Amino acid sequence: MSETLQGGQYLTFIVKDEIFALSVMEIKEIIEYSEITRVPMMQKFVKGVTNVRGSVIPIIDLSLRFGMDANIPSAKTSIVIVETIIDGDTTEVGLIIDAVNQVHQITEIDNRQSPDFGAKIRKDFIEKIIMIDGKFVIVLKLDTLLSLEELGRIENKKDLGVFNA
Repeated sequence: MSETLQGGQYLTFIVKDEIFALSVMEIKEIIEYSEITRVPMMQKFVKGVTNVRGSVIPIIDLSLRFGMDANIPSAKTSIVIVETIIDGDTTEVGLIIDAVNQVHQITEIDNRQSPDFGAKIRKDFIEKIIMIDGKFVIVLKLDTLLSLEELGRIENKKDLGVFNA
């Protein structure tokens, strides 16, 4: 099933040799990879926090969030700072990516239904699939990707003496 929607500008970027996209309306800025301070007992994909012009920004490794191997920083590694609504508040979160690709102006989007198989990431992380230069590109769904419930879950509840009944 496919429907045509109004387009816009999308930043494409690479995570583990796969191309993903976000609407530029969701992106505050892109910064080069810098030192990240680890936060104990968080999910493995929450790498920690960093300081961006005096603001403490939580940083998520997208490759780990997608269930892939950890990102190994290189000269092209960047952090995409996005703004999202978490518990009614606008929050900035940094996403570690392997490399920025480019911004595409899409005049019309051929929005495809997410496949039940074949995608290397969870289906609920997919906002839509668009066609760019003859290739399918997954547009990420930030509200699910940055779910406060999942982000705040403690890494190992047994370490705190908390057990499931």
